[in-house]
Amino acid sequence: MSSEIRIPKQKRSIDKMNKIVDAGFILFCEKGYFKTNTAEIAKKAGVSIGIVYSYFKDKKDIFFQVLDTYAKQINNPLINAFKDLKPPYELENILNQVFDSVIESHTMTLKAHEEMIAMSYTDHDVREYFMKFEEDICHQYVAVLASLGFQLNNPYETVQIIIDLLENYVHDYLYHHHECVDYQAYREKTINVIIYLLKQ
Repeated sequence: MSSEIRIPKQKRSIDKMNKIVDAGFILFCEKGYFKTNTAEIAKKAGVSIGIVYSYFKDKKDIFFQVLDTYAKQINNPLINAFKDLKPPYELENILNQVFDSVIESHTMTLKAHEEMIAMSYTDHDVREYFMKFEEDICHQYVAVLASLGFQLNNPYETVQIIIDLLENYVHDYLYHHHECVDYQAYREKTINVIIYLLKQ
């Protein structure tokens, strides 16, 4: 096992590392983190176990790279969409698009999301990662909203509430989907609350 971790710079090396991350993502979703080992990841990626250890310290290191890739896939399109907005802002339409985008991204990676959330409850390092990621997201949205001219009172608290409202709706819609709940009405009421918060 190599003690020196390489940072790939050439396209071929970057492609190999990405294949390892993609393989890890698939296997973590299919089998779960604890039932997956690095040898299986190497085989799935079509590389030797030595190549895996030249880019990653261990299985958890791969998992963190998977987390980072997954988080960017969900968050970056939303941040970019907000950056491209031009006034006048039709908040209801914009927020409906945000809800659709988040639901779509969660649906495509539903199994991954389940595994990552489960890991956040059982592993201190993963929990710390998620806490830092959530703080970074909060800073990004505060900056984007400020650039769009939204002068929010208590901006970090407001953005955190908005993120929580959005996540609660998406998780309830995808994971629970209670028969007694009208999810269109739930969405409309959630959007109305978010618009209210943005106008404070």
